[in-house]
Amino acid sequence: MEPHPGELGSVSSIASLQNPVFSRCDNLRDPAVLWMGTEWHLLYTRYSNDNWNRPENWSVARVRTANWRDFADDRDVTPKGYASPGDVVSWYGRWILPYESYPVHPSGLFFSHSEDRHRWSEPEPFLPEARALPWNHYGRAIDPTIVIDGDRAWCFFTASVPGSGERPRANAIGLAVTRDPELQTWEIITQDAPLLGPSDDYPDGVENLTVFRRDSRWEMLYSAGLRGQRIATMWSEDLVHWHDPTPVVLESQWWCERVQGAPCLVEGMPHPTMLIMGGDAERRTRFGMAVETAPGSWRMLPARPRATEQKEHDLPF
Repeated sequence: MEPHPGELGSVSSIASLQNPVFSRCDNLRDPAVLWMGTEWHLLYTRYSNDNWNRPENWSVARVRTANWRDFADDRDVTPKGYASPGDVVSWYGRWILPYESYPVHPSGLFFSHSEDRHRWSEPEPFLPEARALPWNHYGRAIDPTIVIDGDRAWCFFTASVPGSGERPRANAIGLAVTRDPELQTWEIITQDAPLLGPSDDYPDGVENLTVFRRDSRWEMLYSAGLRGQRIATMWSEDLVHWHDPTPVVLESQWWCERVQGAPCLVEGMPHPTMLIMGGDAERRTRFGMAVETAPGSWRMLPARPRATEQKEHDLPF
């Protein structure tokens, strides 16, 4: 059945959706959603074949949907060996899609550009100095998110600091800014210390984030912790100084009982909607949605029965 553009224009159509809204035989990670006016492009990390260390098992993929029930044109938009797409932004007449190289060490930051958001260029490296920061003990940079504020592009990224206990390293967030149309000359804001790192509540650190404007301030949703990952939020007036890190409490459903993370916002919906990556008890990852019921309070869509989801989706694609 061909999807009907704009079908989600009513509250009842959203209420009829069930989690997980997108599942494949591959593991799905790191969603980013691009609203095209009549349909959504869901960008995500495709992780295949259950071998974490082989570059050919990783890519940034894209699938189209007009209603979050029917999906079409699922394809890779990068070569193999890339992952973790950030939000698409407009910068000096081009659309920019940031992501990382992965899993070959040291992972670095890359982007593709597009004139129409359908055809994307080959990967171009940027911000290599993020891998050489004095606090970045593992020498890698991943999970780029670019935020445009006037004539400046801000890049949030993940790097590594020493860990504790069973984990040799933990994740922390860095920040850089540029006015360069080519995204090649950057000022590192977090030169001496990360913007946000491990804490008593999340000793293995923080990662994947999205930043958006709400009224007069910026808000961030991010992944807090790695094991047992959950989502948290904080706010800023200037993108540099961040306040009040607070957990986002979400219902634990069968498809996300082990992990809830990698949040992104879904534009074009009648209500503020967040798409998240969920990991189940068997470490399989899928995507589901939560709707904001009040500022900072989110409610999961109802979950479909697990047996029904497996019957529909555990098939070759």
